[in-house]
Amino acid sequence: MSELGWIRRFRRPTIEQLVWAPSAPQRVAAVTTEDGSWQAWAWDLDAGDRRRVSEGGVGAEEAHILPDGGGVVWWLDEDGSERGQWVVSPFAGGRTRPLVDDVPDAWTMGLSIEGNAVAVGLATDEDYRVSVTLDGGPVRELYRSPEAAGVGSEWPQGGGGLSTDASLVCIRHSEDGDIDRQALRVLDAGTGATVGEQVD
Repeated sequence: MSELGWIRRFRRPTIEQLVWAPSAPQRVAAVTTEDGSWQAWAWDLDAGDRRRVSEGGVGAEEAHILPDGGGVVWWLDEDGSERGQWVVSPFAGGRTRPLVDDVPDAWTMGLSIEGNAVAVGLATDEDYRVSVTLDGGPVRELYRSPEAAGVGSEWPQGGGGLSTDASLVCIRHSEDGDIDRQALRVLDAGTGATVGEQVD
């Protein structure tokens, strides 16, 4: 007996959040339920190859790709608490590693990648932090506050944040409001100095 149509619809794999690498558009990162759970995948459109890159943890809700197509970035949540870290899996295979070293496991509050620069927003048990690493250099904390804050767009993450030359980073903060009415502040990515402010 064949499976009923409505059952097949619910079991059919879902594909979400396709992201192309700006410098290698044949390389795509995606989140799919192809193997039965939400996972991050790397797709090579030229070769027609797909492979799951997320491993461990409870799956992946988001996938991003490095601008040069060299790796797929995804949030590693080990136990389902949503607490974890951004990791990068080499596109062609290899060891998964932290995207940014020397930051605590936390809840994600945003991500921005431009060239070799990365900005991450994190929420710890004590506070909210925004950190950057420029051209593979050491990670530097630019902002910390007990009030809600993050970098770039809230959902989906990965948009906004760093300027195209990575000299500026835009954060959202709740110093003048609450988590639903955040203000924007542009910081110098090198020094952390405030360059501009937008309060609604």
